[in-house]
Amino acid sequence: MLVATGDPEPASQQTEVIDLWSEDAVCTPPSGISTWPMLTAYAAGGFLGGDTLVICGGQDDQGNERTTCDLVNVKDGSLTSINFYHARLWPHILPIDEDTLWLTGGYDPLVANTELATTLFVTKVVMFVL
Repeated sequence: MLVATGDPEPASQQTEVIDLWSEDAVCTPPSGISTWPMLTAYAAGGFLGGDTLVICGGQDDQGNERTTCDLVNVKDGSLTSINFYHARLWPHILPIDEDTLWLTGGYDPLVANTELATTLFVTKVVMFVL
């Protein structure tokens, strides 16, 4: 399980991974990145391919809604941002397989406080909108 972001305070930049299958489950920073590079709250995230940490949507520390999925390669720290159409606060992410995350729902306060009924598939190469 990935634990990342939170209330936009500096302490919320710490990222941790919990191995739920281990009897000695402990929080450990993912290899290569122990802090998320930006203050973010109300987002969702996961891993792609075992080496890319993904955080989608949320809000920054200035209260601005985020309209991106940010991908950080844990090996070299490189950051890639993928834009989508709506701000997404409180979205949900489900891993489909090692290379695909399913981003669904959320809330867009920029469009008349709309609960979103859209879904996205996020991969390292492209994001699909359905």
